[in-house]
Amino acid sequence: MAPVKSASDTKKRKTSSTPQKQTPATPAAASSSGKKKKLEQRAPAENHVGDQKAPKDSHGEVAATEEYFPRGGASALTPLEYRDVTDQARKDILFEQTETEEKPKQKKKRRRAEDESNNGELGSKKSRTDDTSFAETLSFKRLDVGMSLLGCVKEINELDLAVSLPGQLTGYVSITEISDAITAQLQKAVGDDEESGDDESPLPELKDLFSIGQVVSCVVTDLEHDTGAGEEGADKASGKRRVALSLKPEAVNANLSTGDLVEGFMLPATITSEEDHGYILSFGIGGISGFLLRKNANTYISERNGGRPLKVGQLVYGGVLKIDDTRRVVSVTLDSAGLTKSVIPASHAAGFDTLKAGALVNTKIKAVLGNGLLLTFLGVLEGTVNMAHAGFVVRNPEEDLNAHYKAGQKVRARILYISASRKKIALTLAPHLLDSVPYQFPPQSVIDVGSIVEDLTIARIDAKVGVLVEHPTYGLGYTHISRLSDSPIDKIEKKFKLGSKHRGRVLGFDYCDGLLQLTFQKSILEQRFMRHSDIKPGMTVKGQVVKLTPAGMIVALSSTINGLCPKNHLSDINLSNPEKMFKIGAPIKCQVLSVDVKEKRVILTHKKTLMSSNLPRILSYADAKVGDLVHGVISSVKTFGCIVSFYNGVRALAPLPELSEKFVEDPSKLFTVGQVVKCRVISVDVEDEKMRVSIKLLGKGPQGSLSLDAVNIGDTVSGKIISVLPDGVLIELKPSLVRGYLTKAHLTDHPVTADKLFKTLREGDSLSNLVVLGKDTKKGHVVVSMKGLLVDEIGRHNSVPTFEDYKEGMVVPGYVKNITEKACFVGLLGDLVGMAKLHNISDRFVANPSDFLKVGQTVLVAITNVDVESRRVEVSLKHSHCAKSDASKVFETALLRSLFREQDLLQFGKTAKDTSKSIRDWAGRFRLGGKVVGTVKKQMPYGVIVDLKDGVSGLITNTPKGTILNVGTSVNGKIVDVNAERRIVDLIVASEDDTNTDKENIDAATSKKVKAAFDKGTIVDAVVQIVKEDYGILTLPAIHNAVAFALAKNLNSPGTPFTKFRVGQQLKVTITALPEAQPDSKMDGFLKQKFLVVPIPENDQPKDLLDAQRTVKNSVDPNFRRLDDYTLGARVKGKITSIKDTQVNISLGANLKGRIHGTQVSDNLADIADPKHPLRHFKVGEIIDCKVIGFHDVKTHRTLPFSHRKPVSQTAVELTVKPSDMAVPDFELTDASKAPSTLDNVTVGTEYIGIVQSVDDDALWIHISPSLLGRAHLLTHPDPSVLRKPQKHFPPGTAVRCWVQKKNAEKSTLDLSLCEPTPESLITLDTVKVGQLLHGRITLLQPGQGLTIQVSSSLYGRVHLTDLSDTYQKEPLAGFQPGRIVQCCVIGVTREKNQLDLSLRESRLKNVAEDVSDPEVKDIAHIKNDTVVSGYVRSVGSGGLFVALNRHLAARVKISELSDAFIKDWQSAFKVGQLVRGRIVAVNPAVNRIEMSMKQSVVDPDANPQMYTWSNIEQGQKVKGTVKKIAEYGVFIQLAHSSLSGLCHKSELSDNPVNMIEKLYSVGDPVKAVVLKVDLEKKKLSLGLKASYFDEMDTDDNEPADAMDVDNVVGEDEDANAMDVDDEHVDSEEDEEAEDDEEDEADGAYSGYDDEESDDDDNEDGTAPLDIGGFDWDGAEASAGEEEPESESDAEDAEEKAAKKKSRRAKQRAKREEEERIAEKEQSLLEGDKPPELAEDFERLLLGSPNSSFLWIKFMAFQLQLAEIEKAREVAERALKTISFREEQEKMNVWVALMNLENTYGTQESLLKVFERAVAMNNPKAVYIHLVRIYERTEKWDLANQLHQVMTKKFNTSSKIWTSYGLYQLRRGKVEDARRILQRSLQSLPKRKHVKTICKFAQMEFKYGEPERGRTIFEGIMSNYPKRIDLWSIYLDMEMRNGDAAIIRRLFERVINLKVSSKKMKFFFKKYLEYEKKHGTPESVEHVKQAAVAYVERLQSE
Repeated sequence: MAPVKSASDTKKRKTSSTPQKQTPATPAAASSSGKKKKLEQRAPAENHVGDQKAPKDSHGEVAATEEYFPRGGASALTPLEYRDVTDQARKDILFEQTETEEKPKQKKKRRRAEDESNNGELGSKKSRTDDTSFAETLSFKRLDVGMSLLGCVKEINELDLAVSLPGQLTGYVSITEISDAITAQLQKAVGDDEESGDDESPLPELKDLFSIGQVVSCVVTDLEHDTGAGEEGADKASGKRRVALSLKPEAVNANLSTGDLVEGFMLPATITSEEDHGYILSFGIGGISGFLLRKNANTYISERNGGRPLKVGQLVYGGVLKIDDTRRVVSVTLDSAGLTKSVIPASHAAGFDTLKAGALVNTKIKAVLGNGLLLTFLGVLEGTVNMAHAGFVVRNPEEDLNAHYKAGQKVRARILYISASRKKIALTLAPHLLDSVPYQFPPQSVIDVGSIVEDLTIARIDAKVGVLVEHPTYGLGYTHISRLSDSPIDKIEKKFKLGSKHRGRVLGFDYCDGLLQLTFQKSILEQRFMRHSDIKPGMTVKGQVVKLTPAGMIVALSSTINGLCPKNHLSDINLSNPEKMFKIGAPIKCQVLSVDVKEKRVILTHKKTLMSSNLPRILSYADAKVGDLVHGVISSVKTFGCIVSFYNGVRALAPLPELSEKFVEDPSKLFTVGQVVKCRVISVDVEDEKMRVSIKLLGKGPQGSLSLDAVNIGDTVSGKIISVLPDGVLIELKPSLVRGYLTKAHLTDHPVTADKLFKTLREGDSLSNLVVLGKDTKKGHVVVSMKGLLVDEIGRHNSVPTFEDYKEGMVVPGYVKNITEKACFVGLLGDLVGMAKLHNISDRFVANPSDFLKVGQTVLVAITNVDVESRRVEVSLKHSHCAKSDASKVFETALLRSLFREQDLLQFGKTAKDTSKSIRDWAGRFRLGGKVVGTVKKQMPYGVIVDLKDGVSGLITNTPKGTILNVGTSVNGKIVDVNAERRIVDLIVASEDDTNTDKENIDAATSKKVKAAFDKGTIVDAVVQIVKEDYGILTLPAIHNAVAFALAKNLNSPGTPFTKFRVGQQLKVTITALPEAQPDSKMDGFLKQKFLVVPIPENDQPKDLLDAQRTVKNSVDPNFRRLDDYTLGARVKGKITSIKDTQVNISLGANLKGRIHGTQVSDNLADIADPKHPLRHFKVGEIIDCKVIGFHDVKTHRTLPFSHRKPVSQTAVELTVKPSDMAVPDFELTDASKAPSTLDNVTVGTEYIGIVQSVDDDALWIHISPSLLGRAHLLTHPDPSVLRKPQKHFPPGTAVRCWVQKKNAEKSTLDLSLCEPTPESLITLDTVKVGQLLHGRITLLQPGQGLTIQVSSSLYGRVHLTDLSDTYQKEPLAGFQPGRIVQCCVIGVTREKNQLDLSLRESRLKNVAEDVSDPEVKDIAHIKNDTVVSGYVRSVGSGGLFVALNRHLAARVKISELSDAFIKDWQSAFKVGQLVRGRIVAVNPAVNRIEMSMKQSVVDPDANPQMYTWSNIEQGQKVKGTVKKIAEYGVFIQLAHSSLSGLCHKSELSDNPVNMIEKLYSVGDPVKAVVLKVDLEKKKLSLGLKASYFDEMDTDDNEPADAMDVDNVVGEDEDANAMDVDDEHVDSEEDEEAEDDEEDEADGAYSGYDDEESDDDDNEDGTAPLDIGGFDWDGAEASAGEEEPESESDAEDAEEKAAKKKSRRAKQRAKREEEERIAEKEQSLLEGDKPPELAEDFERLLLGSPNSSFLWIKFMAFQLQLAEIEKAREVAERALKTISFREEQEKMNVWVALMNLENTYGTQESLLKVFERAVAMNNPKAVYIHLVRIYERTEKWDLANQLHQVMTKKFNTSSKIWTSYGLYQLRRGKVEDARRILQRSLQSLPKRKHVKTICKFAQMEFKYGEPERGRTIFEGIMSNYPKRIDLWSIYLDMEMRNGDAAIIRRLFERVINLKVSSKKMKFFFKKYLEYEKKHGTPESVEHVKQAAVAYVERLQSE
């Protein structure tokens, strides 16, 4: 909406600008940002040229202001200005007519469409937008950062303000965004708080600086939103949007200068100081200040500021009264009368940058719109007024607006907001905003925020915006479209009608629009809390985690209320990493600690102890009662005690004496802030709000300490639980209030229920029937027990027994008090202790009492001795002693009764987890002994599952003999037990008597007989039906098969289950308890239905006729009842119980086990379907036929003869299912199976089917029979590929063919072979032959010598360094490691010395005669004089070197023949194993002597290296040398073949600036230099290394790569098999690297993501272009050089790859410099004396450079600056036709520019058409990559994501595509999606790309995801590829970037301990040292140096 300039105005400004020197020296001198600002300042018609601001350059400094007059009379205007002047010269803006206003309406429709599609673009030549047919309503989407708005203070908080903005929006102003003075006060207050001084500065009180409803001018600083959210205001967590504002004058008055200020201008200012006559103000405008007279502030202070004087830092909004002549001081008024007159004069020309929201202007109504007004003001500016700001209530827009306003009417309005990017201005006619007074809403008593209103009437519907609503009592409110429903609404008018009534809720007040904020959303209406007053302390509330801060956790309790859970209230313990426990968005339950309604603050707690406490809650001092036990939280620890906090701010003091029973010197050692404590209230003063508590609970009552004399030992007491401890509970006994301690073990007599009962106990629960066992006077409490036997014993005798009451022979209950190695001490009633010696603990042998007894266990003891004199009692725990007494029946019955009582309590009592009526109703349907009918559902190993009616499941574990229960058959059952917790009914199969007898008659008869037997004590027969862990279920055949229960364990042996009964056992029992009559009350357990029995003593039980030790119990095969029945070859049935790797375990009976070994499954390996799992076809629970082949001892596993007499429990049966054995008749076997498996029966050479038991590094342990185990060396396997991963090919249990190779009966060893024994397969020193190829395992690396290889189990060979490869390496052993399998060739056998010589040369292995680089020297006869050979240094002596030419021969090199140059310390220059090259100078076969010279002049005489001296060195010579030393100012170079050295200064190292010399060169690097200067007097030599000094002829192809390049993992210095791949794989990996490089080149300008998003370059042109979406229209991408690597590792990888492709550093550097020169040349075309200003200029340039994409793109940008989009397209099409087809990259640049153009100005369809053409004409992958970058740059995330998915399918084998997609997801915050992409990529990419891809994702995790996950990925990579130096370097770079010093140092320590070459280790030591110098201490630096010294010494010693 900028005004249009007239030609005369433009000319006037141009001619008058000379004195001010406003125009820059050249059009290109100012940056684009300065030009844009300049153009916008030119837009308004200006009367005062001197008021303009000087343009600024890109650095913010004032640009040159010298007037420039171009030669040839060229215009100084930009093309856009020239066009504006030309178009507008015909019009006179001072005489604007109606025709000129109406003319643009012809294009209104088209222009509106363009503006809607190109929202935010700069306009063309028109000064205003012509699509103002409606008045827009501000929304979040229309906000821009930097936008100026008018708002009203809505809410004042402690640290921020909430401001009502137009359009129902709300913005927030931080306390730091008000003024610099307030920020300084805040920082001072925070600093004082940290220093904890006495004079702390208070925080600024915002309530004293602002008032509710105050009108303020603000600017948008940030917009935070979730792209998935709906319209603004949505309450969903994912849809919240936040508008950050600033009130700082510096921000609000941005772009204003003194020239923009006129009288009547209104602007914000802050008070900087108070003077005598007034206040000095700051406007945030450089070079100007304001002054406010007191008289002009008095009215404001009294009316607006509450009578308070103005403060420094306070923000005021005043009008300009006067500006002094110097334009440095502005007089301001705050008087309301003056403000209403502060109107910007009509003559003032203001632009969008100088016009601010809040300005008061005189306007004229241009048109009455459908939803508002269109106003014109200040000449040519236009703005709109929507209905909310029309100045009155608009119900019917068409009628009301036309009735109040007419076209041409003059009104005064205030600017509401300005959108400079969209050229939109909105104004307001609202009276409260015009007068700058707060809008007056009714008080809270009339309208309550959060209240629900039933009848809200729709008064107006605003399409796509919201509805105006009439409140029944107040008036008007507004409901935004996002608040109408929880689901999105497209058309409001379809769902809401005028006059309809709706239910809604008041959300708040909109002080800007003067309306209530309402909502119709159901979710908001149902919210529990909308106001802070709704929340009460002590409430348990549910919320959602919003975020974690250092102060604690923010929890959303509703859409409008958040609560803070302080950090020390997150848990009962301090959490070091709360983010692991609390996830953002997760639901959470908390309790309200306090609510401050005034401050709108809610404090929560998540401490489990407080939330689950049953103790009273203290919400006020009046709630506290003396003597109450309560929970509190320690909020402060002082020297005099602890401050304990409760709910609602109630606090109490726990004085020092009340903290502990012991003296407390320092409370901080016992208590911590945030600790939850249980305390007792000891005093309360309600009036003074003081309270004292005591934390001493033991021995402490309400009135003080209590005496333990109030209770006696043996008393039966009751009490209340006051604390639940880990191993017991603390009880307050009633009525004595003495503390009692009840341990978990004393809760019950049964350990099986102790844990379950303990978990049900809660604080406040009451316990009864507690017996006092003793007193602990030190701890101040008594020890109590709830054991039923002890309580019943006291009740039985009505007294507590004393020492005199105990007699020998008595049987009494007790509990284990202590256990020692030799005895057990039993606690007895009466505070007595009895001792049971070792022999009296059990009837069985006792080695350790702890194996039989546990402390706290209930026991029954027989008193064996009473020593009256010493008052000692000896007891026996033997069951044989205790069972003799008749009392044992009573105790056994009591134990069984208490067990069933506790079971019923846990299932049906108040403490049960499920106490609902449903479980009681379910259990109430069953009666023990009742009959049911069901259907067999499933057969399981442990029994049969039966379906009963109503979905009940029954279980039958004991099936009668002869009864078969198949699935689907019907079965009659009897209920014997019910488990209500698991909803299972235990059944037995009902007998015929049970089913045929009338139910009523049998019940009556059963009751009668049972009672008679009970009364008389009759012994009855019983049959054991089911045996459970603690009890057995029996039936009584003589009493109608009545169901009875008995203890299944002996009293004192609970740890030995099932020793008392077995299923089917027949017993004689006596009935000891009858079932009680079932009452009519609700179901509360089955104890009342049970009657209990006790078996008679074992001696009186009927004896078995068979020998029990040899009897098989419950035999699976009924024909086998004794162990003697199992004879050789007998066919027997067995049940599979488990399947192991090497055997199948078989159950033959309850006490007899057997096994089928894997060797006894098959006769032939071919018959086994899966050799790795030969036992897979067996199924657990299956009953199979097998044959007996022997026995073995269970403990020793030794074979037992068939005649052995060991008991069944010590015997296991060996079985077979071999087809050959199963085919012969019963009791017969094959001959092989008949023979015993011993070494004597094994024949060498015999083949067996073996079963692998385990795998060693070099051998397999194989079973050839169940009792014979042999060892097979892996080298005997014929397949070498299997040897590399034996664990994979031979998992335990694998069936393999093997042959006996050797046996030794004396040593009991058996050697096996994995291949058939033949003369050829036998490898010994006697059989091996020269030339034979073998496979072996490397066992030893010998630096300087070679390898040792094992070729068989007993034969080893050696490989000399010269036999490792046909090409000698500098590090010959690199890449070899122990354990690696290699193929080798025998080259020598010395049987006398037991020596075997091997070779790994490819020529030997493949027997090829081709020439090799280093041919093998077989003997001295092959050595010819004057030949050049290579070898390895064998030794370094005082007279020279000995160089090994093969394993036997060595040549001598004298000192004089070592080098042409003098070597001072020659011995340190050579080391053993070093690769050298020399010429043979003498050969003497007679004495076997060879002489060699290593002089370069002798080795290569043709090279004729010149010996440089001071006499022949000349300037300009090109010399070779090595880097000798590196200094900060350059490098010192030692010339080759000379003693001269020179300095290459830092400036001569490269054509480009060099910052870090160490990254380019290191000591020892070979270099080529140019002599720049020779100073013979000072003997100084200056050298140069710049690439420009050399041409291609100077580059030596044989020149080595830069020495600082880190070697690649697969190279000369690394093992090609380090990654378990062969040479072919290595080659393929190198090919893959080359392929990736080719892909990079093919991809054009794209070279991957940068670390950070690059900002758009400023436009170098002198015009202000249209918004071009971030694309580099200057063509920088077209001529950009290579991308800098992300890390040192990346750089080294790139250089290593470059070296492999023979593109040396010099060539690369020269190439880059050439590209830079081309770019500079292209730029110079545009920055010459006359840069292109018209299209003709570009045409002229293109004639000379038709293939330059740079010029074509600049031409396109030129057209876009003129808004000529179609012409820009035409330029692009011309470029594509003109540029030569050979210039692929140039064409690609134009295609990218065209796609950017269509993306920004075209449609999606036009973009896709261009894209399809580009794909057809270029590399498709490159085009796809460019398009996805365009989408990402313009934030079209959905399109970018879709295209990424297409690319991963289309180019699924490209690592770059996958990593690009992963990085895209990581940058979008979608970490899990990125990780899934990695998994998908590994399924598609070739394996050779996996490591690189995983490494890239690990790097991205470090940068954008979670470093811990990146670290885990790297650790996984390094574990598989420990010698990948490049990966280690990348890993280090990532950790160094992450910054965790401890982790970095640990990683460095790991790396410097790797076994790599010294060159690579040097790289890591340097890197480590640099890190410690930068981040470490002198000690850490010294540590690195010492480690390096140790490494060097270690190398020298080796």
